[in-house]
Amino acid sequence: MRMARREETLEVKLLREMPSPEQIWQNLPEELKVLLPEDWKARKEWLFDIWALQNGISIVISAFVQAVRQAEIDTQKLCVVSAVGCLTPVYEALNCDCFQVHQGRSIPFGIGLHLGNPSLKVAVLSDDSDILALGGNHVIHAARRNLDMLVICLHELALDGRDEQPPFNLPYLLSVCGAPYIARWTVFHWDNLRYTIAEALYKRGFRFIEVVMPTLFTEEPSEFMEALNSFVGRTVLKHFASPETEGDLMGEQIVVGKFVDTEKLTFLDLMEREVFSQFA
Repeated sequence: MRMARREETLEVKLLREMPSPEQIWQNLPEELKVLLPEDWKARKEWLFDIWALQNGISIVISAFVQAVRQAEIDTQKLCVVSAVGCLTPVYEALNCDCFQVHQGRSIPFGIGLHLGNPSLKVAVLSDDSDILALGGNHVIHAARRNLDMLVICLHELALDGRDEQPPFNLPYLLSVCGAPYIARWTVFHWDNLRYTIAEALYKRGFRFIEVVMPTLFTEEPSEFMEALNSFVGRTVLKHFASPETEGDLMGEQIVVGKFVDTEKLTFLDLMEREVFSQFA
């Protein structure tokens, strides 16, 4: 008697038909490969399994890794906080203490790390759903108090006009709150992003870097390159532009660069001054 073959589940079928990481790498356009640092090619076995290259997360992670190396940051003192979700496996790429928290809680967790041990260098690396949607109040108050931490926000932008609501003008929002360091790049500007992160790691106070990235649900690298090219056509490099008038993402142009770069007393500086004044 012939036995009936069990029907494949969708998950099994997808795993069977999924190309290997080596095949994915070979099929990537050369202009996309150069966006990744040389040493990341050796990590392609897990890189493409964990993060879809088409949404740009891996590009941001690679820029952060290179910036930490460029700035010669002591990884024993570096703490990276991110929310659960797409950035959960960030510890795979970073040789430092990484913390995964609930959505909307990455910034308050980072604040706790900083206040508990001010010698630590705290970086929050998360997406807009964590920093803006669920944790919007935390980023506002952290900037207002000028807490000493770096926040890198992956801001996903729909390029087909299907956003149900207009995106935040983050440079304007953070400038009104008093953040002393505000910058914006897209995932296409890998080298600029790397340099900006390295520079921000040296500074004190609340530093905010927005990384605009396309929202794509596709497995075609060519479509991702088309989205990146649309960034090239729309982006304008302009340092210290007005966040109020030129920070909007809904216009024909996307202004990238540094919007604010100043120095001011941090939250702990003000607290220490207040304590000393009480006992003077």
